[in-house]
Amino acid sequence: MRIFSITLLLLTFTSSCARSEGNTKPEVHLENLIRPGVGVGKFEIGVVSMKDILGSEPTESLERFQEIGLGFHSNQGEEITEIIVSGATFSTKEGIRVGTSAEEVRDLLGPPLSETTKEVNKGLEFPVLVYEGIGFFIEEGKVSYIFVAS
Repeated sequence: MRIFSITLLLLTFTSSCARSEGNTKPEVHLENLIRPGVGVGKFEIGVVSMKDILGSEPTESLERFQEIGLGFHSNQGEEITEIIVSGATFSTKEGIRVGTSAEEVRDLLGPPLSETTKEVNKGLEFPVLVYEGIGFFIEEGKVSYIFVAS
């Protein structure tokens, strides 16, 4: 009986260690999940309009979204066409977020569909890794912005 108890104790300990070592990715909550080609959290491309997002106080709403690291592009103020993520609290199911290295993005997602540059401000261009429905702006070897489009 003593051997059985020790064996059970060792199996339980080994099993719990394997689970904690294998789960190095931070847990991603649905409200912070970046879904390529779909949206970020509850904001879906082509489904939600700028009016829905901004409500009756557009200036306050924009400031609140900027504080948490979200920006939106729309087709003339109507439906959302692109979501820009600059906050590290948002991530893909693979755990890619602002601050992830470009090398890790490639390791997790494979080779990009294309590598290009995109102008962010006049005269300021960033290299971009483009995948299906998502792109990663790279600055100094790390993700600085993520854009999600359909």
